[in-house]
Amino acid sequence: MPKVVHSTLPFFVHCKFANYNYLDLKDKYGVPKENDILISAVGSIGKTYIVKKTDKFYYKDASVLCLSNSHSVNSSFIEVILATDFLQSQMYKNSKGTTVDTITIEKANQYIFPFPPLAEQQRIVTKIEDIFNLLDKIQESL
Repeated sequence: MPKVVHSTLPFFVHCKFANYNYLDLKDKYGVPKENDILISAVGSIGKTYIVKKTDKFYYKDASVLCLSNSHSVNSSFIEVILATDFLQSQMYKNSKGTTVDTITIEKANQYIFPFPPLAEQQRIVTKIEDIFNLLDKIQESL
């Protein structure tokens, strides 16, 4: 197992583990920011992750797309929408590669996203969270 050195960021490059100084990478290439959404774009496409304020990582390849949250949309709402059949079908329909499914930036720019006003986005996310909390309580009581 490779040694992880403090103040460095580990990541995979062509299946080899490498350590690079995080601040150097951040200054040179930029890194995802809080509330940006990362989407797996090769192979298991459509898996999402919302970047947290405390996250310190860097990625360097097209296997991940970063949706920059520059328009103050609710990242949790976008994550929910990306998991719907509506968006997943767009991803899979337009991602056929010769070997593995792939989402390109060009293809992603063609997706149709429903964008209600910000207050409605938050209401939807809150309702979904309430339902999942209720389901958790029901499961715990069984």
